[in-house]
Amino acid sequence: MDLPSLPDQEIVHVYATDITQRKHAEEQLLHDAFHDNLTGLPNKALFLDRVEQTMRRSRETGNPYAVLVMDIDNFKAVNDSLGHAAGDNMIMYFAWRIGQIIRPEDTLARLGGDEFTLLLPGLSSPEESLSVAESIRDALAEPFEVEDQELFVTTSIGIVTGPEGVSSSDELVRDAETAMYRAKAQGRARAVVFDENMHRDASERLKMETDLTKAVENGEFVPFYQPIIDLRTGRINGFEALIRWQHPVEGIVPPGAFIPLAEETGLIVPMGKFVLQAASRQLRIWQERYPAFSNLTMSVNLSVEQMKTDGIVAQLTEVIRDSGIRPELIKIEITESGIMENMDYALHVLKSFEAQNIRLSIDDFGTGYSSLSHLHSFPFHFLKVDRSFVGDMEDKRENMEIVKTIMSLAHSLDKHVIAEGVEEHSQLSLLKALGCEYGQGFYFSKPLPAPEAEAMLAENPLWT
Repeated sequence: MDLPSLPDQEIVHVYATDITQRKHAEEQLLHDAFHDNLTGLPNKALFLDRVEQTMRRSRETGNPYAVLVMDIDNFKAVNDSLGHAAGDNMIMYFAWRIGQIIRPEDTLARLGGDEFTLLLPGLSSPEESLSVAESIRDALAEPFEVEDQELFVTTSIGIVTGPEGVSSSDELVRDAETAMYRAKAQGRARAVVFDENMHRDASERLKMETDLTKAVENGEFVPFYQPIIDLRTGRINGFEALIRWQHPVEGIVPPGAFIPLAEETGLIVPMGKFVLQAASRQLRIWQERYPAFSNLTMSVNLSVEQMKTDGIVAQLTEVIRDSGIRPELIKIEITESGIMENMDYALHVLKSFEAQNIRLSIDDFGTGYSSLSHLHSFPFHFLKVDRSFVGDMEDKRENMEIVKTIMSLAHSLDKHVIAEGVEEHSQLSLLKALGCEYGQGFYFSKPLPAPEAEAMLAENPLWT
C-alpha cells in the first residue's frame, strides 16, 4: 500500500527541525568535549588551548601572563567522612567563589578532582599573582554549607609567570603544579611561585618515592627502640618503636627524610603494620628473657592514613594476639593533629581500640589545637608533651606554664603524662617536681637497634 505523501511545506519543516536538532546535538557534544560536567568550567583540553594562544600572543607582543594551579586542602577527608555528593557540592561552591572575583578575560578551569587552574593574562610580576592568590584566600574565608555542616576550606596555590622559560602549555601547568605541591609541603593554605630549583627537588622526590616503594617490597626497614622511663622509680617502663630505613646505598635514613613522603603516598600503611608486628614480637622475646620486665610496654605510632584503613582495629588486634602479649602492654600513639583532622571517625576507632583493652596515647600534645571541651570524650590513657615545650621549659616561662597546664589537665582527667625530648638532668628534675610520671629523650638514650636496647634491659640502669 502506498503511503500518503506530505505536503512540500511539511517536508521542509520536518527537514529544518531535523537539521536544528542535529546542530544542537553537535554543539552540545562540542561543549561537553571542552567543559567539565560538574562545574561547567572549561576542562583541561580547553584550558591548555587558551594557554597556548596566550603564549603565542605573548611571544609576538611581549605581554606577560600567569598560570595558577589550585588544589583544595584536605579534600579527601570530606569525601571520606561526608560522601562524594558532599565533595561534589564543595567543588561547585569552590568554583563559584573563585568565579566571583576573577576578571572577564581570565580563564578558570577544572583539571579534575579537586584541582583547578587559572589563566591570568596581563599580569606583570609574581607580586601581582600573589595578590590574586590572597584574593582567592579571602574569597574562601567564609565557611561552606555542606550537608548541613559548616566547613572551612583552604587551598594550596602554585604560580608560574610568563613569558620566559617554558615552551608549551603542558610545561607551564606542570611547573605550576610543582609549585603547588611545594605549597602543600610547606603547610598548605599558602601560595608558592615556581623557580627552577623546584625541578631538581621534584626529581629527587620522584627518586625517593621509587626507592621507598622498592624498600617496602624488599623489606629494607628496621625497628629502633627508645626507652620510656618511669620518673618515679628511675627505671625503664617501656619502649617506643621507631622505624628506620636501611637504604642499600645511603645507609640508615632518618625518619624525617622519608615519613612525610610515605604518608603522602600511602606507603606508611604497610610500613606501620611492619613496625607493629616487629615490635610486638620483640616485646614478647624480652618479656620471656627478662622476667623482671614482664610488664614492659611497647608504644607504636599509628598514622592518620593507617587509621583510615578498613579493618584497622581487627588488623592490629590480630597482630597483638599472634605475638602472644597482653593487649594492655601495647600503647598506640596517635598525634593530636591526626585526631582533630576527623574527630568523629577518630573517636570511633579509638573506642574500638579501648574495647580490645589496647592503651592509647595522644602524641605531640599541645601542637594540634584541639578543643579541650572534646578532650574528655576520647578514651586515651596518656598525654605525650611535645618536645618543643620540654626543650625550652627552662628558658621560656610560657613553655613551663604550658607543661604545667598539660599536666594539670591530664591529672584532672586521671591520665598519665609522658614528656618527650628530655635531654638534660635539669629538665628531668623539673619534670619530677611537676609530678610528670614518664620521660623520654636523649638524656636517657637515643633510639637503638634491638640488640643495644636489650643490653639496656640486661643492665637495668637507674636514673635519679
